[in-house]
Amino acid sequence: TGLTPGLQSHSRKGSCRWRPLTVSSISPLCVPDSADPGRTGFRATMETLDMATKHLPTDGPVLIITASFEGQPADNARRFVDWLEHGATGALAGVAFSVFGCGNRDWVQTYQRIPRLVDRVLGERGATRLVEHGEGDAASPDFFADFDEWEKRVWDKLPEVSEVVRLRCD
Repeated sequence: TGLTPGLQSHSRKGSCRWRPLTVSSISPLCVPDSADPGRTGFRATMETLDMATKHLPTDGPVLIITASFEGQPADNARRFVDWLEHGATGALAGVAFSVFGCGNRDWVQTYQRIPRLVDRVLGERGATRLVEHGEGDAASPDFFADFDEWEKRVWDKLPEVSEVVRLRCD
């Protein structure tokens, strides 16, 4: 099914424990295979959103998986969200991204606030959206299916926007 860039736990309350609050950048990687010497793969780099403050990668797609906590970013995303809102003007040209938000509809006033903000501001500041953001509701039995649907849209889009799928290893 492909690489799932996000298997760490950075959730405060556990609703997003199976997915990280991360930036994941995917770049080409040659993977020698005796049956198919030209087969390629991917190298994913994962870090917290705060670690990506002021330096989102431009050498491959950036996938952001994040959540809101009572309408606020997680502790390890506060600097990133502040930078994005107040200091990232013009700094995001060349960044190709997609966002998946983890949330719980029981928090009606703040549901998906931070994921939607990150998605909107990245687009406003010059980054290129790969696919529309995805949303998972932890109160729904479809949470994992929602993630899988977003992930499929991302993988389906990659051949159109990146050399990562067309790279040949010689």
